[in-house]
Amino acid sequence: MISVLKNLMGIPRIHARLKTLSQALSRALSTKFTTKLATKVIGPRESWRRAGFSLVEILVATTILLIIVMMISMVFQQTSGAYQSGTRRVKSQTVLRSVLGTISRDLTLAVDSRNYPGIDNDFSSSAISFIALTGIPDKDTPGKRAPQWIEYKYDGASAVKRRCADLTCREQNDGTLTWSQVASGQQETTLNPSQPLTTFFFEITPDMSTPGSMLPLRVDIQGAIETDGKSSFVSGRSAGKDRKWKTADDIVVGGE
Repeated sequence: MISVLKNLMGIPRIHARLKTLSQALSRALSTKFTTKLATKVIGPRESWRRAGFSLVEILVATTILLIIVMMISMVFQQTSGAYQSGTRRVKSQTVLRSVLGTISRDLTLAVDSRNYPGIDNDFSSSAISFIALTGIPDKDTPGKRAPQWIEYKYDGASAVKRRCADLTCREQNDGTLTWSQVASGQQETTLNPSQPLTTFFFEITPDMSTPGSMLPLRVDIQGAIETDGKSSFVSGRSAGKDRKWKTADDIVVGGE
């Protein structure tokens, strides 16, 4: 009986402890749930805010990128312009050398027209015509070049034209030989069809040592071609110690 009473007297204590334990468990569960909820709702949003870029940062980065792209494009543009200018210059010089070389080769084979009655050599500043041994060899005399009449003429604007014709010999009634051009074999070509010349002329030096010579002592050829291009330079300036422009201590490097 006494033991039963003791057990009954201990029930309120157990009830109080259970109530305290229940309250503690309820607080723990409430705190855990709140933490999970905050993590799910607030955590990713704060993480997204930390990982992204603001509008100002994007605008600054875009501006810097545009500046870099513009600088690179300017470098490529200048390089391309220099290459094209050099290519045009080389092409122009090649055309001019071709014109001068063609005329020089024919002049080295020129002969005195007194040996070919009926045709006279003529040399002036804008045109030259002469007889040269540049034709196809004769069947009767293999190894010897046939004479041709050749003319080079500058039209005064841009082109140098070459005309040539084979020569034929005829015996006159008095027994003399006369040379004339073969009209059917005349040819005309333009030496510089794609590149105009701005200046072209001949300088003739007559042969004073041979009276009556129809062949000059020397022929100088001068020609010029203009090419379009762009030039640029880099310059640097310093105001000097007085920090004032247009004074005696100014330093200028590379031109004004």
